[in-house]
Amino acid sequence: MTRSSNKRIAASPNAAHVALARLEAGLAQRGGALTLVTQNIDDLHERAGSASVIHMHGELLKARCGSCGMVVDWRNDLAIDSRCGCAGALRPHVVWFGETPLYMDEIYAALELADLFVAVGTSGAVYPAAGFVREARAKGLRCCELNLEPSDNADEFDDRRYGPASEIVPSWVEETNAMNQRHSRRAKRDRESKATTTIARIALDSRLRGNDMRRRLSR
Repeated sequence: MTRSSNKRIAASPNAAHVALARLEAGLAQRGGALTLVTQNIDDLHERAGSASVIHMHGELLKARCGSCGMVVDWRNDLAIDSRCGCAGALRPHVVWFGETPLYMDEIYAALELADLFVAVGTSGAVYPAAGFVREARAKGLRCCELNLEPSDNADEFDDRRYGPASEIVPSWVEETNAMNQRHSRRAKRDRESKATTTIARIALDSRLRGNDMRRRLSR
């Protein structure tokens, strides 16, 4: 398999990739997390700065041993005689037609912990990925679709925005980060208010105990 001329290697992250990396960073600063599941086999999300990426269809720039299953970075061409250290034949680390997607347990575990599900640039026709929105809805999650046009399962989503990903994804991320910042500030004010109330109660309790003690001593 020849890779040196593959256009995926020469491609650069676009504004949507960069925006999702910015969302991940913003959530991390506030103690949250973003799990990014992609059906793409390139490394554009990583090059844009995303750290928590699950490649359910594998990665083009890696190879997998057909014998021991070890996955290694592989930027060179793959040939029939390409071998792993165990002498097993190497194959592209991608999911071929008819094979089961990778990391499904990790994806469903992430859905269990999520509070929002967002689908970006998908047709809604390829399973099992197309079924994630239904899983999310069953768990009570709010679901958002960001797509060039309505997907096959667009009616499963609560919020829908359509247009080029390089435009609508950065806009949505900016709004989401701003909303998260407002929530964080509100939560901080609430914590500070509760702490002040607690201190006031402690001070009041101390004064009451002091007054009670003085009354007892004066008897």
